[in-house]
Amino acid sequence: MVIEKYEASWCHSCQQLKPIMEEIGQRYDDVDVVTIDVENDPDKATNNNVKGLPTLIFKDAGNELKRITGLKDKQEYINTIEELK
Repeated sequence: MVIEKYEASWCHSCQQLKPIMEEIGQRYDDVDVVTIDVENDPDKATNNNVKGLPTLIFKDAGNELKRITGLKDKQEYINTIEELK
C-alpha cells in the first residue's frame, strides 16, 4: 500500500502530521508513505483532486482506496491502514 501525503510548508496541520506519518511508515513494512509538496508539484495535487491540506490518499496498485483530508488522530490513520490491508 502507498499513502500519498499532500502537504505544504506553510500548513501547520501538515507539520503536525509529519511525525505521525514517520512513525506509521516505520511501523508498517508494507506501507510506503510518499510526501508530495503541493507548492513544488501543483499538477499532481490538481490531477488527484486535492482540495485541502493535509490530504492522505491510500492507494494499492495505483487505485485509490480511501482519502482523508485534514489532521486526524493517529489511531484513525492506523485503523484505516488495518481496514484496507
